[in-house]
Amino acid sequence: MTDLREIKEVFSVQSRSGTMVVVAGASNLPVSRKLTAILRRPDGSSTETVAYKDWLPRRTPAVHEVEGFLLVGLEKSDIPDGSSVEIRIDGMASIG
Repeated sequence: MTDLREIKEVFSVQSRSGTMVVVAGASNLPVSRKLTAILRRPDGSSTETVAYKDWLPRRTPAVHEVEGFLLVGLEKSDIPDGSSVEIRIDGMASIG
């Protein structure tokens, strides 16, 4: 079964080569470990790239049910509204 997660926000990270996406929900994917991301766009096209789970800055003390992933080598313009992403540990099924 595929675990596609809706992308809630997309923003550029000037200090890193890639674009950060924020997805709803939480997973037990490891932080700072090389992961595989499959980006699925609304037009049906897809792109596979390297991803890293990253900590999101908290603006409130409440726990948020969102995660952030750095998609290496993608620009913000590569990720249109309505896109989804599947994140996997390299060589393993998705974990969500």
